[in-house]
Amino acid sequence: MAELYLETGGGVLDGASNAVPASPDTKKRQVQVEALQNKVLQDLMVRVEMLEKQKVKTDYEIERLQKSIAFIQSGLKEP
Repeated sequence: MAELYLETGGGVLDGASNAVPASPDTKKRQVQVEALQNKVLQDLMVRVEMLEKQKVKTDYEIERLQKSIAFIQSGLKEP
């Protein structure tokens, strides 16, 4: 991917078709770059999903703790 970036002067990231060098390996490299980008994107999506689930759990625990603190401060016992 780095080689393709250098060969195209960064144009590969812009999606500019005129930035791609005319060589027999161009298609193969483009497929490799796209496959790598797709894999990275999928990995990032999995990580975002995990973070979102952790956030939901953390928010629930924070709310539970806040309720417990409120009960304690009011002198009542927790249910």
